[in-house]
Amino acid sequence: NATLRRLGIAWAAAWFALGALQTTFVLANQMRFGWDSATNGLALGFWGLGSALVQGVLVRRIVPRLGERQSAMIGASLAAAGYFCMAIAPVAWVVFAAVALQAMSGITNPAIQGMVSASAPADRQGETQGALSSVQGLTAIVAPVAGGVVFAFFTGPAAPVVLPGAAFIGSALAYLVAIWAVSGVRIVRGPAPGAG
Repeated sequence: NATLRRLGIAWAAAWFALGALQTTFVLANQMRFGWDSATNGLALGFWGLGSALVQGVLVRRIVPRLGERQSAMIGASLAAAGYFCMAIAPVAWVVFAAVALQAMSGITNPAIQGMVSASAPADRQGETQGALSSVQGLTAIVAPVAGGVVFAFFTGPAAPVVLPGAAFIGSALAYLVAIWAVSGVRIVRGPAPGAG
């Protein structure tokens, strides 16, 4: 199923981006801005609160209004912009602005999950959701390692340019892949159960 393959790519890209961030966020901010654990904690707490508000309040308003595909595209675009800003942030407040963009991108994964559910046959829903969980688990292993390697390279003595936020550029590129994948998805829904 080409649609499910594309959605699987988008799902993997989104979780890869997050995994790369988890390894390098604190290290990059310490190196660039001298942030201590309290400041990094504040930024991550702001991110978590924003994401919770978006997923708890806005998702159920935005996704039905815009549709899952458009919501996923918008969310992935916000995420890509947020990661790119985070990568090149010249001053600390830009990181907080990037975190706000990241929080708003919280509509992406619920929209992708909705499209996956709509695209999978009724008798394969459990199998399909299990496959998504497997992809997510795999990226949780690979992405932090990749992020750490990129951070080490671009902050080490052999770095062509010192760029502590280099892993975030990789995350932004991952979301561009997600945008490409979702752009080719067409969901055709049947009538709602009991309709007619």
